[in-house]
Amino acid sequence: AEAEAAAEAEAAAEAESEAEKDAAFEAMFTGLDGGSASGFGALQPPKLPLIGAIAETFFVSGEDAAVSDSVLKKVNFMHKANHGGYRVPEGVEDTEHGVGALTAALKGFPMPYDFQAVGRASSTAQREEFVRTVVAVVAEHSGTVPEEAVSVRERMGGKFVSVTVQQQVQSVGQINSVLQELKGMPQVLMNW
Repeated sequence: AEAEAAAEAEAAAEAESEAEKDAAFEAMFTGLDGGSASGFGALQPPKLPLIGAIAETFFVSGEDAAVSDSVLKKVNFMHKANHGGYRVPEGVEDTEHGVGALTAALKGFPMPYDFQAVGRASSTAQREEFVRTVVAVVAEHSGTVPEEAVSVRERMGGKFVSVTVQQQVQSVGQINSVLQELKGMPQVLMNW
């Protein structure tokens, strides 16, 4: 009888321990509003307090693996944008394929923008033609390009040429139009 009583006491203690574990587990997944989280199908992250109607999260650098402030800023901008933290400006298509909404939300228009293109230029004539082509594309989509807004650099001992055109743009659409046309040109190896 004594062994039976000891076994029952041990079973009761084990059941109580399991009940405590279950209660602690459920408490971890109970929302801040006091809602229940019974069963695995109902697991939800806790509801976060709203800040300006959007719950915001941000990344910080740890001491062991330090990340520069500029990288953290970019990561946090992208994280916020990907979680609907920015209003899509009027006239900008809101799709998962375009960077228009992100660019428009993070920058104000009108604004100066540096268009850059790299191409092959084994001769002076090829270099000059490449520069004229890039400038013409930028001008077609965004207006007259002043001569002082164009800078040219030879790359790889003159085998390649890099052209930068700083131009005032009015919208994301202008940026996208220039970049898409440059991308479709066979003489342009890279552009951004």
